Amino acid sequence: MNDRFLRFSVFVRKTTQAHLSPESAVLLVEHFSELEDPRRYNRRHYLRDILVIAICAAISGANGWNDVAQFGKLKMAWLKGTLCLELPHGVPSAETFLSR
Repeated sequence: MNDRFLRFSVFVRKTTQAHLSPESAVLLVEHFSELEDPRRYNRRHYLRDILVIAICAAISGANGWNDVAQFGKLKMAWLKGTLCLELPHGVPSAETFLSR
């Protein structure tokens, strides 16, 4: 693991709950749950899950799609527990975020 990854991992663990209250996070999930998914193919991950993870990661200081995917992996319990994201196929990869 490189130094930048380790610093980001520590930062994510410390900041997500401080920057995004559970109430705000739930409102964020509810808001994106109402969006119609325009994708015709390759709907392995819910659009809502992709958008919420990307926004939460950005709030936590993610700097690119690899950071967004890493954020999702580090915060999977929080995403599933507090935000009630389903993530039936786990956290989307960096490539999935990039292609959306």
